[in-house]
Amino acid sequence: MKITNQLRATAAGILVIALSNLFSVYMNGVANDSTVVNQAGVVRGGTQRLVKLEMAGRNSDKLVNKLDGLVNGLIKGDRTLGLPRATDPEFLAKMNAVQSSWQKLKEAIATFRQQPSFRSELLTQSEDYFELANDAVNAAEAYSQTKVQRLRVIQLFIFGLNLLILGMILAIARNIARSLLNSTSAIATSSTQIASAVEEQERTVASQAASIRQIEYDDG
Repeated sequence: MKITNQLRATAAGILVIALSNLFSVYMNGVANDSTVVNQAGVVRGGTQRLVKLEMAGRNSDKLVNKLDGLVNGLIKGDRTLGLPRATDPEFLAKMNAVQSSWQKLKEAIATFRQQPSFRSELLTQSEDYFELANDAVNAAEAYSQTKVQRLRVIQLFIFGLNLLILGMILAIARNIARSLLNSTSAIATSSTQIASAVEEQERTVASQAASIRQIEYDDG
């Protein structure tokens, strides 16, 4: 029975480990996708804030540098920001368009700083950029949702596979237990039969010995 208990414990351990790994992968994937969506939103909103500050006469090169890092990180990845390299073709195309528009917007900001009359052109460039950034955010959200759905399907498949493996192991354990029980019963039966045979032989020997003693007594 110890073997069956060990097999059952092993099966349960495999199931727990598999579920833990699936949960970890699932959560990591969701966390990375959430970071991409959030940072894409920061790029969209942060640029609008930058333009407002510039129009108010408050230059913010620090914010420009931050947005530079975010745009680049959303495309090429950035460990410090927790951003993976962009792999979805739709999102990557949108971000490349955002990056191109961002360069033009920075040029418009630089021109506005020297020529306040460039205000209208800066506003127009800002609106165009906002539309592209908004498209990128939508693409990131769509990719995230698709990935979550795929992960759920994979999770269910692997969970079902683990249940099948668990069922097979339990079935093997039951067969082993049944075999051990049958073997034990057979050994017990054989032992009883041997004991009976030994007793029968002892009785026969005793009877023969008594007959011999009787003969010797009669001859005497």
